[in-house]
Amino acid sequence: MFDTEGRLGQRAMWGIAGLCRKYPARLVEQACAHAISNRIYRYKHVRATVEQLFEQALEQVEAAPQPPLPLTQDHPLIRTAAEYGDLFSRAVRHAAGDGLRIKTSDDVVTAIRARGACATPASSGATSAPTASHPPTGDPTT
Repeated sequence: MFDTEGRLGQRAMWGIAGLCRKYPARLVEQACAHAISNRIYRYKHVRATVEQLFEQALEQVEAAPQPPLPLTQDHPLIRTAAEYGDLFSRAVRHAAGDGLRIKTSDDVVTAIRARGACATPASSGATSAPTASHPPTGDPTT
């Protein structure tokens, strides 16, 4: 290209080399070989050929049959449901033995209701915030 067009062809060469950033180099090489064999020394032609080759490659990949993945439920590495249940039960007993409290769905509902009861006057538009009833403070853990 440089031999036929000189410095003006250099810009086209840089553009063709830049196609490798977006498309596989193998496709750019094929398009360049096609252009040279047909004596077409234009960037637009090479780019159009690369895009066409890329679309053909994508169609081939999409058209290739995908083998079905065999899913199995019985394998030495897959635990049974009873083992998972036992594991969960042991984790709950361990957490309870350490004094940890596991949140239940009732705890979450209570927390959501408490947040709604403690709305600020500015956010709710009320003149005074409603008061929430609190348990007696005799027990320091609650």
